[in-house]
Amino acid sequence: MLITALMLTVAGGLILGSEKDKSKTANSSTVSASSAEVTPDRGQSYYHYMLGHTLEEQGKVHEAIEEYKLAIKYDPTSSFLSSELAAAYARNSSIKDAVTAAEEAVKKDPNNLDAHRLLGNVYRSLIGDTDEPVAGSESMLNKALDQYLAITRIEPTSTDDLLILGQLYRRANKNTEALNTFKHCLELEPDSEGCLTNLAFLYTDLSDNDQAIALLEKNLPKKVDSAQLYVAMGYAYQRSKNYKRAIELYRKAIQLDHSNLNVNRSLAESLLQDGQLKASLDEYKAIVETDKSDADSYLRIGQIYRRMGNYDAALQNFLSAQLLRPDSLDVTYNLALLYEEQEKYDEALAKLNDLLKITEKKNGTYTASELNNRGVFVERVGMVYRKMEKVPEAIKAFEQLRDLDKDHAVEAEGLIIDTYRETRDFDKALAEVTVAIEKFPDKRRFKLQQADVMDDKGDYNGAMAALQKLLANNKDDREVYLSMAQIQQKEKHFSEAEKSILAAQPFAANDDQREGVLFFLGAIYERQKKYDLAETTFHQTLKMDPQNAAALNYLGYMLADRGVRVEEGLKYIQQAVDLEPTNGAYLDSLGWAYYKLKKYDQAETNLLKAIEKLPKDPTIHDHLGDVYLATDRLKQAAAEYEKSLRWYNSSPEQASNVDPADMDKVQKKLDELKARLAQNVNK
Repeated sequence: MLITALMLTVAGGLILGSEKDKSKTANSSTVSASSAEVTPDRGQSYYHYMLGHTLEEQGKVHEAIEEYKLAIKYDPTSSFLSSELAAAYARNSSIKDAVTAAEEAVKKDPNNLDAHRLLGNVYRSLIGDTDEPVAGSESMLNKALDQYLAITRIEPTSTDDLLILGQLYRRANKNTEALNTFKHCLELEPDSEGCLTNLAFLYTDLSDNDQAIALLEKNLPKKVDSAQLYVAMGYAYQRSKNYKRAIELYRKAIQLDHSNLNVNRSLAESLLQDGQLKASLDEYKAIVETDKSDADSYLRIGQIYRRMGNYDAALQNFLSAQLLRPDSLDVTYNLALLYEEQEKYDEALAKLNDLLKITEKKNGTYTASELNNRGVFVERVGMVYRKMEKVPEAIKAFEQLRDLDKDHAVEAEGLIIDTYRETRDFDKALAEVTVAIEKFPDKRRFKLQQADVMDDKGDYNGAMAALQKLLANNKDDREVYLSMAQIQQKEKHFSEAEKSILAAQPFAANDDQREGVLFFLGAIYERQKKYDLAETTFHQTLKMDPQNAAALNYLGYMLADRGVRVEEGLKYIQQAVDLEPTNGAYLDSLGWAYYKLKKYDQAETNLLKAIEKLPKDPTIHDHLGDVYLATDRLKQAAAEYEKSLRWYNSSPEQASNVDPADMDKVQKKLDELKARLAQNVNK
């Protein structure tokens, strides 16, 4: 074997010992344990190092490690040998020993780049690739950062190492340091795709999507064959809710690189966010065909099937995810939601109680994340009991939520108040909200709820006066004005509601808030029969979010109900149903649009689906009655009109959402129909 001068230099000036020395070493069985007592014998050390190197090339790793140890004992001052031993341990997957040896190498020589890199890579591997917490990951992350800080101190112009350092900073949420590191990386190497895309990802994480997009669009012309760049751009557009553009970019990335399934997952998610449920489902199915161990994709498939109302397929995929990840809280929670949606409340409660048992700690000490999870589970228990109309059990669950911590206590108080309001126990609701205001005087939400309860009890003027006192000419006024508008709408004071919403507009601080205000304004315009203004406002809402199902449905129903551009209205409603296939209100709108087009079979099909979801809705029963009447099924029509009136008169919540004039029309239709039926009998 030829020994190069470079290797001799790297080995720390080792020189080849004599054959006589080799013989002594080979026959020697012991070496002094104390390095301080050993005079460096670099010839013997080099002999054992080379022997270890040869053994390792032959695949005899254990024997090689022993030779490296002997080499170190003959030259305990050599950082290089400790580094080589560490590398051998690492190749043998003896991670703990590798770390110990590498740390020893760094102690001997703080500038040993190989040792720092080995330590850095070991710590990075222990952190894991996902964002899910790994035991001890925070400590490992800090250790990895320390190593790459040392590496970039030793080699300050290495863009590969700067890239990793920036990624570690980003992982540690040290965004300023990450930003500066990626920018410095680009200064050193302006064409570095890694630094460019990571900087863009960071901008996106910081919600500076425009900056990310501008950076990437600027570099796109010279990197049209870069899958990495298209992925980063897709991510930025996805975060800015421009899902169609994100889909286009992810597809370009996949054309350039078919090997990265994470891009397919991002594409599937963007399709889902864009409301393309079938396309998203197909993409996720293709992913699990390639990677049958992908529990997250099975979970997503199950969620899509649940949204589509295919509960059997949803269950099958949730169970597939559970087989792959039996300890997943997400999977069990989604099973609970599935059972709840199917009104299998006992099964839902069983799953939720399993989650509470699994996450319970006997010492009562929880991390913030663990507390948040328990809060979600306890709240869901209360909501299930509320759907079962088991009010005491629901209240008990919300009280348990209140006991978790102060933040959950605030949420729990609001839920308890809403529960009493839903069951029309307004005295208890008022008592509860009074206590909440005393306990949390700085929480405005309870003063807003107090006004709602006052109106529930018939004190409209008192409610409005209480809300007026909360106005302070600042950003919090948006909530106050919207609360006013909700009460005014409930009391049919539509012109006053319009003024309140317009007053709320200047205080809408972000797109989500502006979108919500616009939707509310459109609905109030429609209630006042200001149809042109309503249509314009809904279009403005949809320009901000084309996937706003509520706006699509409202706009479509408004057109169809008036018999104006019904085909166009049908398209809007169909988009809403595509986004939320199990939404009873949207299915009712779809059935009504088909009725207006005299497509009675399709109308009946969708109205029956709507009644499955909302069996007590007076409007749906009225619509179905009209379909039966139009198809000469007079007795069935009469039965539906009677149900409509019964639910209107027996359910105050439903009555508040229905115009009394519409119910007068139902009564008139029923009376006329009964007269016709009586005439037929007489004949």
